Formats: sequence, structure tokens, C-alpha cells
Amino acid sequence: MRAPLAAALVLLALLVAAAPAAGESALCTSRPVVVGVNVQGTTDYDRVRAAKLGWVRLTVLWSAVNPSPGVWQFADVDRDVAAARSRGIEVLALLSHTPEWAGGGPHGTVPPTDLEPWREFVQRLARRYRGRIAAYEIWNEPDVSDLGDGIGWNRDLDSEPRYADLLHASAAAIRNEAPDALIVAPALSSASAERTARLWRQLESTVYPDGAAVDDVDVVSVHGNVLDADGSGEWLVRLLSRKLYPLSAESPTLATKPIWLTEFGWQSAQVGEERQRQYLEQALTLMTGASDWPRCANIGNYRITAAFIYKLQDSSGETSGLFRQNGEAKTAVSAFLQRMGFPATAGGTPRADLTVGCAELDCTFRQATFDPLGPWRCLWNFGDGSSGEGCSIRHGYRRRGQYLVGLSMRLAELRLDGSSWLTASCADRQQPSVVMRSPAPGSRVTGKIPVRVRATDDRGVVAVQLWVDGRLLATTPRGGSVGFLWDTRGLRNGSTHLLRPVARDRCGNIGSLPDGPVAVIVDHR
Repeated sequence: MRAPLAAALVLLALLVAAAPAAGESALCTSRPVVVGVNVQGTTDYDRVRAAKLGWVRLTVLWSAVNPSPGVWQFADVDRDVAAARSRGIEVLALLSHTPEWAGGGPHGTVPPTDLEPWREFVQRLARRYRGRIAAYEIWNEPDVSDLGDGIGWNRDLDSEPRYADLLHASAAAIRNEAPDALIVAPALSSASAERTARLWRQLESTVYPDGAAVDDVDVVSVHGNVLDADGSGEWLVRLLSRKLYPLSAESPTLATKPIWLTEFGWQSAQVGEERQRQYLEQALTLMTGASDWPRCANIGNYRITAAFIYKLQDSSGETSGLFRQNGEAKTAVSAFLQRMGFPATAGGTPRADLTVGCAELDCTFRQATFDPLGPWRCLWNFGDGSSGEGCSIRHGYRRRGQYLVGLSMRLAELRLDGSSWLTASCADRQQPSVVMRSPAPGSRVTGKIPVRVRATDDRGVVAVQLWVDGRLLATTPRGGSVGFLWDTRGLRNGSTHLLRPVARDRCGNIGSLPDGPVAVIVDHR
């Protein structure tokens, strides 16, 4: 028998007691959640608009766009993007499905072993649809192996190239061709999967010479589909225990970022159309954090800002659609979504207006709700893991990128919330200057060796890394004169090793030694 909502919330309370902290509860708010929908195949975008939905998640198959080497077919994507944008609907493009010629296997779930063809696919898309596709989601459910056509990562997570490597290649292509587009990842499944925690750890721990994997992600995405008769309370328990609590435990950096549920929903064949409507409405209300504020004990600590219902229309054996197979609207549309304004948005508190002005990476933030202000307090979440208080405040970003800024205005028990995306850009392309002071080239070393580096830049150095033989040894989050300790005691006597310090400035420019890595020899005599 299905447990009632109250029983599910009791279980949730027990989970909360053991859950890791998700973020700064002082900035926990009840936020609006934009509602979107998943579309596949031939789509009636008039139905999307009639349901007041302002976003679609559009599957773009690599195998369909690039069916053979050198052959590119964009007609279907052109049609969908044009149809959506002409109706004021934003597009989240899901990129996945390796073609057979690139080794994708029968379901397209085997990721490419050579990232260059994938990089070209992403680059062509980003260039062609710049300003028309608002966000790109990279792969579909890599925490499972193979659930059918285009779903899963059918290779060991540690086999190269890994998911983090494919994401990094994608992010570089998108940032170059469509810098205002959001990068959404990793689109984890609804299931309780052992690979979930491994993927969070992989993204948190991977650092490349040109940046960290967590910086490739603007928005974190997970799924929350229900295939049985469980209601919204059980759904919340599963979402927290399977995806969000592991996210906080394994990747605290990603846990501070905006979160989109890019798939969630109920099968009307399991629960009936009226309960499907009720559960969708209840789940969206839960996502806003309204029921968790001001205690902020569970979902209120996560910045869920968008949710995509799976899916627009029923198909054979699949009844999670908002419309029946014959095109008739279910009650989720007629008695819920159509009562909203466009674009459909769930919950949230009265809005706080804000203005943002940036001189490249240095930004000024002001509340724009009241004039004069009166006794309101203004609490800011700058979207980079830092916060501040003041109704007119400055903040400097450590690196360029997309940031979702949140403002919460407080007066006694009254609260207004607002948010806005900003792009922190930087025109500087000058690399940092890097000098290695010790050890000198050709030195013979033994034991624990101090490696001394000086890294400078007119815009400021935000990180210095030491790479040994192509592997990252350590990172320090500042420039100037920095030091590392390299332990050579386990290395073979007489072996030669290459030391390469790498510095990154606020604009994302990478600098290293002008003459290449320094070679030293281990001498344990």
C-alpha cells in the first residue's frame, strides 16, 4: 500500500538528521520555479504555448545530426528551434547519442573514445544556434550504463575519456561559440545508482590546466521521474536521498549552483489523471522551498530554479504526458498549467527587483524595489559560493562565467526574493607570467623538495597549480610567491621528472614557463 504523505514526511525528517549541509541556510528562500517540458519527435509547439510552458527540453541526437563522417543534417533542429522561438519559448538542447560510426553501439550509449568528432558536433551546434538555444545539457543519465536508446554511459566511469573530459570539451566549444548559453550537467537519472556519487566526486575533483570541471557547469541537472504509484512526499524523499544529499556530500561546489530537474513526472496510467495533476502541482510547490522556509532543513537549501515535466504527449506504453495520444489535454494542463501566466512559474514569494552593473569582472548590485528603501535588509547570493549584505554592494568575481545572483529582502517577518543571471566577461587575453625559482633545471633532488614559483598578472592570479609528469600535484588559490612540497622518496633513483607550474588569472588566461617544463633528476645517494 502506498504510504500517505505524512508518513513520507516523517521519513524525510529522519533523513534530514543525517544529511550533509547543503549551503548557507541564511540565504535559504522560497523561490519561483520555471516550468518546462520534454519534447521528442514531431512536436506541436502550439500545445506547448497553450499549456503556458516557456521552456522545452529538446533532444538533439549526435547520430541524427552527423549520421556519417563529414555529413551534417540540421533541418529537424532548425525546424524545432524556429518553432519554439517564434512562440517565445526558450530551448534547452540535450546533446547525446553517439553515432555507430563513432562507436556508439546499438543504442548510442557508448561514449566516443575520440573527443574530436564530438567537439566538432558541439561547436557546430553552438555556432549555428547562438542566441537561439539558451542552454545545452551534456549527455543523458551517465550514472546508468544502458537503459535503451540514448540513455546511459555504457563504459566504466574511470575509463578515458571520462564524463568529466567530455563535459570539459563541450564547455570549451560552447563558451567559444555561444558565451551567453548556459551549460547544464550531468543530467543524472531518477534511480538509486552507485555511480551517482562517483560522478559527483569525479566532477568535484577533476582539474585541468585551463580550469576545474566544476567551472564547466552553470546549472546542475538531475531527474525525478516516478514510475509507480508513490505520491509527492515519497518523491521528495527519493530526490533528496538519491541525488541532492549525495551532491552535497561529494561535490559541495556544485551544490551551491542552480539546480534544474530536467525530467520529472507521473504516469497517469499508474495514478490517474487527477492525481497526476495533484502530484505535479505539489512537487513544484515543494521545489520552491516554501514548505521548508524558514527552517531550511532539506530542499530549501538547494537552489532549484527550473523543472521540466516529462513529457508533452503520451506515447505507446508511456503515459506521463500532459496531453493524451490523441492530443487532448489532461487535467494537469486544463486545471493547473493554463491557470498560470506565461511563462508558467510555480510558487515563490513576492518579487524583489534588482539591478546589476558590471565592469568586466567587478560588479555593483542594487535593490530596485523601493525608493526610498526604508528599513529593509538586503542579503545577496552572488552565485559563486559567496554572499554579502547591503542594499547597494560591490562584488568582484574571480573568473569569467555565468552566475545566477539572488537577492532576499527582509523586514521582520516579511520577505521578498529576486534573481537575475549575469555574464561576467573579460577582454584581457594576456597570459600570467610564471617563473620557477627552485629547483633549477637539471637539479638532482631527493626527499621532500620545496618547489618555489612566482606567478603575476595585472588582473590578478586566482590559482597556481603544480603539474608533475603531466599529473596535477597541488593547487594554491592565489598568486605571487607560492610554494609546493614534492615528495620524491617513492620515485626510482636516477629517474627524470618534468615539473610544470601553471597559473590562471581572473579572466581565465593560462600561463606557464616560457621555455617549457623543468626537468630534474631523482638522486637518492
